[in-house]
Amino acid sequence: MSGRELALERDPSSRFMPWIIAALSFVVAIAIGAAFSLAALTASWGDLGGDRLTVRVTAAPGAEGTARALVRELGAMSEVLEVEALPRRAVAELLAPWIGDADRAGTDNALPLPLLIEVRLTAPTAARVVAARLGGREGIVVDRSESWLKPLQQLAGMAGLVAGALALIAIAVIVLVTIFATRASLSAQQDTVELLRLIGADETYIARRFQRHAMWQGLAGGLGGVIPGLIVIGFGVGAARLESSELLQGLSPMASGWIAMAVLPVIIALVATLTARYTVMGMLRKRW
Repeated sequence: MSGRELALERDPSSRFMPWIIAALSFVVAIAIGAAFSLAALTASWGDLGGDRLTVRVTAAPGAEGTARALVRELGAMSEVLEVEALPRRAVAELLAPWIGDADRAGTDNALPLPLLIEVRLTAPTAARVVAARLGGREGIVVDRSESWLKPLQQLAGMAGLVAGALALIAIAVIVLVTIFATRASLSAQQDTVELLRLIGADETYIARRFQRHAMWQGLAGGLGGVIPGLIVIGFGVGAARLESSELLQGLSPMASGWIAMAVLPVIIALVATLTARYTVMGMLRKRW
């Protein structure tokens, strides 16, 4: 037997299968790319600003003297590489988006602007040591990068989980679509299948015809969806790197992410093949 008895390539029930799989594969590729990109981004945030901290002295009588004493104390610490007290004008410029131009308003002396001290450390691990030494002092607040990065990391982690769940849902839909298409195709070929069984064809031979057809449909649909997905992810990564924000510089899938997306058409073809095989074997055992 040549295997063309079923003529599955002319079966109208599976004509739109590659297009459906392509659309779902596009979703899977985007979701996987987003998940790996967010994982890489949160990993890059681990070192972002880890070797720096800001000491904030609350505006109060004697605050400038306190700030000068802190600068001398911090400069004497072995964990500190560099200390810089920001002038009041620099602090006003930092707060300008919220309070406007304080100097032009003539209210710079009236506003309780804090005094800021930028500290550069020898290593990210030194941040805890310096914060512990300064902690508990009245009117002094130590701002570490992890205090504002942690909520962003949690948000990015949740978004990565959602992207991963979306990829699993899309793959599950591919399985369901393959099941329905295979069952419809087998029902449409019922007379031919019965003839094949009468002349001695076993379940494995018939299932092989359907699974081979599903494999090529899955591979074609996978390539048709993953390639545009890779292009979209590439443009997204490039656009993120063009941004001046240092937070987005790590937004790119790791090597394992690119490999996972590259082999995705093969995985989708394998899923479609196994789904078609078990679907046909189950129907043949029930009917024949």
